[in-house]
Amino acid sequence: MILVALGAGYTCTIILGFLVTFALGRLLPTFVARGERLRPAFMLVSLLVWAGAASAGGMLATVFSPLRPALTSGGLALLLAGAMIHAAILQRKQLPLYYQIALACACVAGAMAGSGSVLSL
Repeated sequence: MILVALGAGYTCTIILGFLVTFALGRLLPTFVARGERLRPAFMLVSLLVWAGAASAGGMLATVFSPLRPALTSGGLALLLAGAMIHAAILQRKQLPLYYQIALACACVAGAMAGSGSVLSL
């Protein structure tokens, strides 16, 4: 059951994160980039978007596996951090290192916060 919860949380996070990020790029292209460089304001909004998406994924993962929320949220946080670091390695020339590290930390914080917020309902 924990693997199903991790899969659901990861899928939810990735779909929400990419949907909102691509929607921002499509609707506000001048906000996203200037020339070929990402704007700092977009990078900050992107961090918040991915933290929110990871929080939703953490909530969904905890709903699927309510008996072990700490294990589920920790597993999801590790899974998301690994995915973000892997993506950062592939994009090392395109994005600054501090942004890549902050994105991984935002996903971990969002996943942990999302699992805790379900428990307080």
